[in-house]
Parts: sequence; structure tokens; C-alpha cells
Amino acid sequence: MDSEYIAGIIGGLVGGLVGTLGAFLTGYWGPRKLQAERDAREEQRIWGPRKALIEEMLDNAIITQGRSFKTLSKVTGTPNDDLRRLLVELGARGFTRENGEEAWIYKDARPLKSQAELAKETTITSSQST
Repeated sequence: MDSEYIAGIIGGLVGGLVGTLGAFLTGYWGPRKLQAERDAREEQRIWGPRKALIEEMLDNAIITQGRSFKTLSKVTGTPNDDLRRLLVELGARGFTRENGEEAWIYKDARPLKSQAELAKETTITSSQST
């Protein structure tokens, strides 16, 4: 075989690979990236102001009481499931107040206790009352 034929074959293979890669980038990856950017802008436009309001409310909450879920929902105008999603995204956790009302506060302000810690507290409380 002549070297010109080999160069032509190699050139055709390289051109085919480059064309395939280009088609992949423009036909698959490009639209996905564009859609992700659109989704992020829409998320910020719709939920951004609500997140800021929720953050402000949680920042100014009394640590022992948190903010009631009902108040958060009314002030932000957010449906229940969406409000819970936003609260979790912001690093908050829910708890039940002594009156049975659902409330939320940042996890750092009211960390979860491990099962062992709860059992220990229960044992100490029980032994003190007897």
C-alpha cells in the first residue's frame, strides 16, 4: 500500500472521530448544560426571595422555640411540601414543641441527640425523680 492511501485512511478515521465528538458536544452536552442553567435561574427567581425571608426569620428566632411552621408558611406564602424542602436546603430541622406544634430552627442551634444520649438523659431523669 502506498503511504498516501494510509494517510487518507488515518485522516478519514480522525475526521470521523472529531465529527462524532462534535456532534455529541453540540447535540447532547450543550442542551443539557443550557437546561441546567435555565433551571438554576428559575430556582433562584422563584425560591430565592422566599429562602432569604426564611433565613431572616430563622436568624431572628428564639433558639428554644424556633419558628412555627404555620408562621413560616403564612409569611412566605409557600406550600407545605415546598417549605419543608427549602428549610432542609437551608440547614434547618423540625421539632415538636411542648404544645404539639411543629417548629423549625437551624440544626446548629438545636443539634440532634444520639439514641445513647437520650437513653442516658432518661435514666438520669428517672433516677432523680425516685
